[in-house]
Amino acid sequence: MDTTFAGALMLLLALGSEHTLTSQERLWLASVDYTITKEERKQYAALTEEERRKFQDAFWSTRDPNPATPQNEALEEYLARLRFVEEYFQENEVPGVFTERGRMYMRFGAPAYRKNADMPAQAGGSMSGSRRAWATGEVPVEIWVYDKPPASKPGKYRVVTFVDENKTNRYGLLNDELKPLQRSRN
Repeated sequence: MDTTFAGALMLLLALGSEHTLTSQERLWLASVDYTITKEERKQYAALTEEERRKFQDAFWSTRDPNPATPQNEALEEYLARLRFVEEYFQENEVPGVFTERGRMYMRFGAPAYRKNADMPAQAGGSMSGSRRAWATGEVPVEIWVYDKPPASKPGKYRVVTFVDENKTNRYGLLNDELKPLQRSRN
């Protein structure tokens, strides 16, 4: 489990009944997981429901890259990602922002390259060893490639592979690795 997501989950469990988050507040907090600071998260948890709505507005105001314009480009980018994640990465009853693919997309945006394919499961069933041992045959995978920061680093690209080993439309992260760029030979 991603440490940031695990931290958010622990925060939600630790809040108790006095500061219970609504389902909408939990969704919002999950969707800004890679944007919000630890201090902001702590402040948010201590607020009342009405104060949280004001906090959300102020949160985006402070991130506006050009306050002189009527639009907030950071908020617009966030909303576009959120709409995409909720439309394409909901897995059964799980909202898109709580899925592996949704969290990756919210963090880095659209990959430069994305491919869906079927891949043979390893002998004995599971591809990853941590999943169900009864996964056999072809399993759906989704491969994403990022070639620009912040997802990649200079001279490297990021390859992220998600797998639905149990064929239940619940994709888990199989691997996430930075690889050196190959220079073309002339």
